[in-house]
Amino acid sequence: MENANGSVTGVARIRSQKKGYVPKKLYECVAYRKYGKSRCVCHNVREDYLLANFKNFLILLRDNYISEINNLKLKEYKSSKKKNLEEQQNNLKNLEAEYKVLISQRIKEIASSLEDKREFIENTYRSLEEEKYKEIEKAKKKLQELQNEDLEIKQEKMKQTIDYFNQIIETEVPDKAILNMLIDKIYIYHDKSAKFELKIDIEKLI
Repeated sequence: MENANGSVTGVARIRSQKKGYVPKKLYECVAYRKYGKSRCVCHNVREDYLLANFKNFLILLRDNYISEINNLKLKEYKSSKKKNLEEQQNNLKNLEAEYKVLISQRIKEIASSLEDKREFIENTYRSLEEEKYKEIEKAKKKLQELQNEDLEIKQEKMKQTIDYFNQIIETEVPDKAILNMLIDKIYIYHDKSAKFELKIDIEKLI
């Protein structure tokens, strides 16, 4: 977890002399121990507070996922996929044609140029050809991804993620392995509001 100012936090426990008091786990900003409020105003946050906020965040996200699943229509998806495939295939053909033109131009210019300029021409075209080749490889990868993309697989991934969310939402003490798998960073601000960043790529998933 990181404080909004970028300081990484550690875990501590609140302790009291009261009889029967159960220590509460909290996250404390490391910078606060050394610099005080000049570096970290919001110096600690209780774990149960963070968990409650995270569950609320997941409930909203889960409901959005469910809405996305309900809106995924197979017929419209197939039509969109076909169009995207055709566009990517045409883009790849154009890039490959441009690559061939560059090679042809390089050969012609070298053949008709003076010997002292051939090395310069060779290096110039080599650079252009390398850039074009990278574009071709990128287009091929994109085309392969589109060809492999499957609506049912996409739906299954979303359902699996919803299952993970539900396990956290419905459990008093969530599985740490699932929390570690989902949470990338937590930012805590001066008013103790929290922002959560997940490891999974939400945009790609939905």
